[in-house]
Amino acid sequence: MIIRFTPSVERRLAKIVESNCRSAVQRARLERELTAALRRISEFPLIHGQVREFSGCPARQFIVEPYRFFYVVDEPRNAVWIVDIWHRREKPVAPWIPPPADQHPK
Repeated sequence: MIIRFTPSVERRLAKIVESNCRSAVQRARLERELTAALRRISEFPLIHGQVREFSGCPARQFIVEPYRFFYVVDEPRNAVWIVDIWHRREKPVAPWIPPPADQHPK
């Protein structure tokens, strides 16, 4: 499956890298661990369970310490959407979920 980031996640990830990865070693570690996690969910998108804080929400999560990445599987588009990122100390709010493919103009 193709990995896609919502625009808000792209901005948040850039801010995390800019403000929290002060050294090249920290940036490289985050990049390496995130790349490995994204590769896993690209191949096995249902590997992680749904997020218990949001019962009924299709969001799943994976951890790249100290961050929680929330994602949804969009089977009609053959995509995994990364929809939110939270630091482990933050209490997340329900992530925005992209509308189903049949509700998007082609």
